[in-house]
Amino acid sequence: MAKLLLKNTTETRSLFFIDDIFGLDFEWLKDFLRLYRQRVGLEFSCMVRADVVRKHKDYAKLLKDSASPLHTKDIKKIVNLQRFFQTAVLWPRTFPLIKLLIKLPPNFIFNLWFGFIFYIVYTKSEGRSWWKTFLFALKNYRSTTRE
Repeated sequence: MAKLLLKNTTETRSLFFIDDIFGLDFEWLKDFLRLYRQRVGLEFSCMVRADVVRKHKDYAKLLKDSASPLHTKDIKKIVNLQRFFQTAVLWPRTFPLIKLLIKLPPNFIFNLWFGFIFYIVYTKSEGRSWWKTFLFALKNYRSTTRE
């Protein structure tokens, strides 16, 4: 894929990987990053699941050493984009509004919106009632605050 991009355009300067299972296998990730540097060499950034990163103590360091550094000015936009990503997937017509909202400072309302949308998606995907999902979330919240 990257070779195709490089061959057909001179505009490609970096890649962004969005994949729920990117680096799920730590050994695969090490091999991938080594080959990526050798064969592609473009800057890249990626979204990974927090539970995957926590499974191996060197995971974050490996990505940090391999990926392109984020520019500090972009971090707030990325945080906001993460808050509104599922909204854009569910309702594509909101994308112009989301493009404006991600430029604002992250705030409590954006966090509430993210939680609300995540809650809706989770209840539908798991087939649970709203009440059971709430109790499940509360239980998990309590367990993560004790660590």
